[in-house]
Amino acid sequence: MNGNPTFWTFSNTMNKLLLLIVGLIYTILGVWCTLLPEKTASALGFVFHGSGIVEYVVVYGGLEIGLGAAMIIGVFNSRYFPGVFFMTTVFSGILPIFRIAMIVVHGSTTTLLALLGVESLIVISLLVSVVFQKKEQIFSREG
Repeated sequence: MNGNPTFWTFSNTMNKLLLLIVGLIYTILGVWCTLLPEKTASALGFVFHGSGIVEYVVVYGGLEIGLGAAMIIGVFNSRYFPGVFFMTTVFSGILPIFRIAMIVVHGSTTTLLALLGVESLIVISLLVSVVFQKKEQIFSREG
């Protein structure tokens, strides 16, 4: 290394900012699904029967809030950050793949396309961030 921590600091800060934004998105969506389950479910094409609302709020509310909280915690705890960032990148990459497959098979709505757009933007941002950090690490070793 050339002793110049600017590269690592800039990249690390950007990765943490990105993870914070993604964590906030998941947390906000989870809160929205928890507080307004009928409205959010309707926008996604769900209709509740009996206790179906329970499962919806647990998965779309609780799971999303839990994922968002883990991301936010990872931003502020350097020990957890690499694992949380990796986990976020992996599952964020899987979501649009599944969504595209299901849209091709079952059709789409404006809401589903909007979610696909957000999910795709998230995974592209995470992957670009990883590539950018790797390039900075290579250049800092050469300098």
